[in-house]
Amino acid sequence: MSARFFIIRTGFDPKRLDDPVSIEKTLRRLAREARAHAKADESGFKVGAAGLVQGPGTKPAVVLGWNDETENGNGLHAEDSMVAKMAPNERFLRLLVVGQNEQLLTPCGNCRDVLAKRTTEVSEILIQPNPSTPPFWFKVNGLLPNTHVPWGDITTTSADSDDHRLFTEALRLMKDRPYNPHRQRKFEAVAILSREGNVYPATSLPNASYHNQSAVGSGIGATDSARERYIVKVLSISSEQGLEKPVFPSGRCLQQLYEFGQVHGNDIAVIAAHPSGKSWLAMLSNLFPYPFGPRDVGINVAQYT
Repeated sequence: MSARFFIIRTGFDPKRLDDPVSIEKTLRRLAREARAHAKADESGFKVGAAGLVQGPGTKPAVVLGWNDETENGNGLHAEDSMVAKMAPNERFLRLLVVGQNEQLLTPCGNCRDVLAKRTTEVSEILIQPNPSTPPFWFKVNGLLPNTHVPWGDITTTSADSDDHRLFTEALRLMKDRPYNPHRQRKFEAVAILSREGNVYPATSLPNASYHNQSAVGSGIGATDSARERYIVKVLSISSEQGLEKPVFPSGRCLQQLYEFGQVHGNDIAVIAAHPSGKSWLAMLSNLFPYPFGPRDVGINVAQYT
């Protein structure tokens, strides 16, 4: 198979679009072949991906992707690699991701954000959360479901309550001249509560390359520096937050929270708040179903408790 095949893509017979078994077989084979091109110098974990795509009035095709890691930690994921090979008007019909040991992988949080821009309500991904049970096709938009419940007006709670403390600290940073020269329409602040009862506020930190540091990432870094790695609750305020529905942290941020939740094996409460105090509550496990995490790459993080 020529290198040109991997740089571009390959066609797919439209007559097979209604045959999920044939689609799965084709995507698995091509994902394995794509994985052979992976450069996993940092993780040692090669990943290949294959996606069936189609645009309005165009023939279906299969695009391939593989991870390409860099020393600074900002490598290209297999899903990113696939999207880079798509035409602007194309969307995924079906896709799958294959890991180092032939297991089917669910996308990480950052890749869920990327895929959300290139999928429709009917786009599906093949997943297998339990190796002892058969894989199944799952709606891609179900990977970031935004499941939540109303949480009331935080300003009416006691000033010494955890929620009030988190809200006050996050709102203070939102109003106190945050560094935001590159993302004028979007900014966020968070406050993280550790098991020890301490609050760690943080804001997003954008830069000209648009490889931005998220507020959640900054906050987690602060808790880690204090070696308080048991995160109980996170409150987030976004400049995009309206009064009708919540804006929870991105998939990338949920991934970072899930990573730290695995240190102690605990779920994390996530509050999305409006500057007025109106808020919504969700558990991380509901916002981030079928997670990708340390165990998928053979790492046990319990030693960092």
